Amino acid sequence: MANGNSSFYTPFNGILYAFDGYSSCFVYSQPTLNPGGTGCSGTSILGINPSQGTVGQTLTGVMISGCGFSTTKTNDTIQIGQSGQGISANVTQVSADGKTLTASITISPSTPAGSYSVTVKVTKPDGSTVATTDPVNFAAASFQGVLTPSDNFAGRSTTRFGIGEVINLSSIVGPSGVTAASLGGLQWTIVSGR
Repeated sequence: MANGNSSFYTPFNGILYAFDGYSSCFVYSQPTLNPGGTGCSGTSILGINPSQGTVGQTLTGVMISGCGFSTTKTNDTIQIGQSGQGISANVTQVSADGKTLTASITISPSTPAGSYSVTVKVTKPDGSTVATTDPVNFAAASFQGVLTPSDNFAGRSTTRFGIGEVINLSSIVGPSGVTAASLGGLQWTIVSGR
């Protein structure tokens, strides 16, 4: 070990040997260390909840957890994906300890379904900026209801059905890994007829 101060972020039990840089070695037996830390250092994102939304949806109350965020909401900027991909995010609230941001996220109807990286850019009091580089993603999901009549003859309408017909309901959901259940489930409604 070099001369100076050191910090430990994991529990330690046992004997610690420290070389003084010259000719001898000091032995510290059974040290009592304060294993601080949460696994978060600098300006980092630990997670986002919810981590997905549907194309065309606006989510409110989205929680971004981490550390090193500004406690002034106008100093925190959230970027999801690249500019122009159709996902915008606004910080609505910050925690007093700089560990949680609350945001609203709007996913444009033209946004392609997929997984997008989340970055928080923090403006420091001296005007400099720092951005997170953590691998945290947000999924923009799309779904399409599929109606398949039991009597599916050639040329028939797939949007207009007769009385008493049996229609099988299913869906196509993307991107990979996103399910209808993870989006809150699907609710089918009859928009005309009885």
